[in-house]
Amino acid sequence: MEGLIDAIAQALAAVLERIGVVGRSRRRAGIRADLDLLKELEGFPDLAVGTVAYTALQKRIIVDVMMLAGVDLRTSRRDIPWTSVVFAVLLVAGFGYWAAVLNESGFRWYSLFPGVFAGLMFVSILGMLGRKVEASPGDSSDGAAAGEQQPQVRN
Repeated sequence: MEGLIDAIAQALAAVLERIGVVGRSRRRAGIRADLDLLKELEGFPDLAVGTVAYTALQKRIIVDVMMLAGVDLRTSRRDIPWTSVVFAVLLVAGFGYWAAVLNESGFRWYSLFPGVFAGLMFVSILGMLGRKVEASPGDSSDGAAAGEQQPQVRN
């Protein structure tokens, strides 16, 4: 089902890009329009080079060109250790089921051990899913080459 949704989304994106609603041609046209506006602003003293409006438009053009070039501009990414998440989910399911079986005929005090363990593992899953990695724009998330700095982990 997920593959079908991805295929439909890719087909729709290709059609919209081809007619110019989204994509590279639309971004190029936007950059050209912004550059023309930037040239026009130089004629007005209140909006000339060095003003806040001029600088903001320059920064927007720079970001648009970077996006057109394919630079990843995200400053943080989710770094989810999927193997650990799957293992923790299996432990939560197993120990949670064990606690439920122990309590079938009424509460048993010793069912707290697997129940608390399952709860703690569930909290660890939430921690694994919420972990973010700080990176400067343009860094690859596939791993840094020799000599590059590794992204900083933020909790």
